[in-house]
Amino acid sequence: MTLILGANAFAAKGEGARRQSEALATWRALEGVELVNLQWPDELFELDGFETHAVLETDSRTVTGKAGRRLPILREVFDRLAAIAEQKGARWFAFANSDVGIRQAGIDRVLRGDKEGYAFCRMDTEAGTGREIAMVTAGIDIFALRTDWWRANRHRFRDYIVGETIWDNVYASLLLSHADAVLLNRETLITHEFHQPADWGNSPFAPYLNDLAARDRTYFTRWVEYYQALTAMRERAGGMADEAEELQLQRDVFHPSHSMRERLVQALRMLKWSAKRRLR
Repeated sequence: MTLILGANAFAAKGEGARRQSEALATWRALEGVELVNLQWPDELFELDGFETHAVLETDSRTVTGKAGRRLPILREVFDRLAAIAEQKGARWFAFANSDVGIRQAGIDRVLRGDKEGYAFCRMDTEAGTGREIAMVTAGIDIFALRTDWWRANRHRFRDYIVGETIWDNVYASLLLSHADAVLLNRETLITHEFHQPADWGNSPFAPYLNDLAARDRTYFTRWVEYYQALTAMRERAGGMADEAEELQLQRDVFHPSHSMRERLVQALRMLKWSAKRRLR
């Protein structure tokens, strides 16, 4: 069985280039994957060991109408990877940030599992030593999906921007609510060298992302509820809580149905959001 593992690599500079190079070296050592690098036809950046597919058509500028760094759109990325997987007869595809190191155990978890989707949290590591610092449970760095599930559920996902904020939390909440899926945030399956994050508030794409988040507020709220409950659970346990208890928390928070309260609150939020848009 094979997993199509995709990235959108770019011509990073300085320390960013080093982090990306070292992370992608771990991908090349993996078994059971075919490595894919998604690019735009007019802006190619190729990688040794990766099959380049210049198939991207949209980007952060075209969907927002704003100037800024050219970044892919998540739904298109997933669509392209699903198509490549289907062409190659692969049941699975995955997308990861290009500065994340991946361990074989993570790939094996997907290929040997029986879920429709997997979301991975990363272990931050110290530059130079590789010492593990902390599991980052606030965000997700890899999604692995069954192609048939994605085809049937892609309509649920909006056009968030790769490399910007919010998208991973919303996508994880949608996945966990509508698929037989699991969030993996206990073992070190993927790693990321710690560095100072970007200032998301100053992104030229922030207004666009805030609009999407308003429409997906129910799912983002579920993510916040889960994150806060997991954090409290682990604080009480003085570390990892009981695995069965943590998995039950995922099932309790993320479910396909919406309560009457959730629907009412979201309807009121949408009215407020629509009013703000009209005043712009």
